[in-house]
Amino acid sequence: MEPTITVTERAAQRLRQMLEKSAVYNPYVGIRFAVRAGGCSGFVYERLTVAVKPNPYDKVFESNGVHIFVDPKSLVIVKGTEIDYSDNLLESWIFNNPNAKNSCGCGTSFELK
Repeated sequence: MEPTITVTERAAQRLRQMLEKSAVYNPYVGIRFAVRAGGCSGFVYERLTVAVKPNPYDKVFESNGVHIFVDPKSLVIVKGTEIDYSDNLLESWIFNNPNAKNSCGCGTSFELK
């Protein structure tokens, strides 16, 4: 079975709010999930953003009613990740990435296994 990107129900509720607040709605709208080199541990999660439609080479996942778009380079690094959300004082996204070995204190920078 191919590894997927999943979204917890708590995260899906927050992502649906983001989608509803955006002025764009169509059957293809979703959330872009990506990483880039950087940060104190090697890689940084990009800010989750609303995307009107997937790019031609994106892999599209659906979890708890939310479409997640991941580019091929990011997918190698985030395959199998569960996206969660905490509404504590910092209101932060939690990325349970099975490919991450260590992460920094802020939780957005990580090192690969």
